[in-house]
Amino acid sequence: MFWKKVIISLLFLALSLNLLLPTLALAQSDIGNAFNGLTNAAIDAQIINSANEKGLTSYQILGRIINIVLGFLSLIFLGLCLYSGIRWMTAQGNEEKASQSLETLTGATIGLVIILASFILSNYVIFKIIGFTN
Repeated sequence: MFWKKVIISLLFLALSLNLLLPTLALAQSDIGNAFNGLTNAAIDAQIINSANEKGLTSYQILGRIINIVLGFLSLIFLGLCLYSGIRWMTAQGNEEKASQSLETLTGATIGLVIILASFILSNYVIFKIIGFTN
């Protein structure tokens, strides 16, 4: 029993020191090169058009705004799922609390389906508009 406590204490100490001690970072020392690398990665991922162009079209900006709003709505869905799951687990056999949490989870799932459908529809429409303008 004594050795078990010693081994657990040493493991905890080793893991704590691993988090507290600085680790070796093989990073670039020149900040300018790092930002150029990020810009090139963004261009490759088609997040930005290119370093020389003026920016995004209005349709692309609208599409990104819609995607951001739908992303926040998805976070609300995640919060509702966590909330109803915690309520369900802490119902302690109370059927009323369990059924209320199940209703909340069902409503959140229906909301997620609506969010996904609007995401797919908005992206389809935005890409069709961009295709027509090009």
